Amino acid sequence: MISHYYPRYVIAVTTDLTVKYLRPITEGVLKAVARITHIKEPMALITVELRNKSNELIGTSTATYWVTLTNKSLNDLINELRGKT
Repeated sequence: MISHYYPRYVIAVTTDLTVKYLRPITEGVLKAVARITHIKEPMALITVELRNKSNELIGTSTATYWVTLTNKSLNDLINELRGKT
C-alpha cells in the first residue's frame, strides 16, 4: 500500500497495529479495502475494512508505519543485512 504512494523505494516499519473483529467469518469470499488515511512524514496511517459476501462489515484495522525513503530495493537491503553486498 505504501509503495503505491511513494515514487521510490521505501522502508516501512509497523509502529502500531490494531485489529477489531466485529462478526464471525462463516463462509465465502472476503473483500478487504485499504486506504492511506493520513500521512505526515515520517508517519503514515492506513485503515482497512473487511467485508463478507453480503457486504457486511466484519472487521476493521488501523496500522501506523514509520516510513523512510531509500535508493535500494528490498532485495538489496536483505542481501546487505545478510552480508552479501
